[in-house]
Amino acid sequence: MSDYLKGKRVVDPVLTSIARGYKNAAFIGERIFPVVLTDKEGVRVPTFGKTAFVEYDTERAVGADSNVLVREKTGTLDLVAG
Repeated sequence: MSDYLKGKRVVDPVLTSIARGYKNAAFIGERIFPVVLTDKEGVRVPTFGKTAFVEYDTERAVGADSNVLVREKTGTLDLVAG
């Protein structure tokens, strides 16, 4: 790092101590991906391609042709515990 940038750096001791002492309170994996209980040993999970998550511009003028969205087919993924 250049001497110029070192001279411009500001160290805030309060924020530094907060950042150093931060610890995640709990794992968040189960909040993001909740556990799903099932009576069977296998499940079929739907799969989506990238186009399923695209936000399309669907605005149109009054009297104009309606927008047609062509999406790719979704599939399923068979998962078996074991």
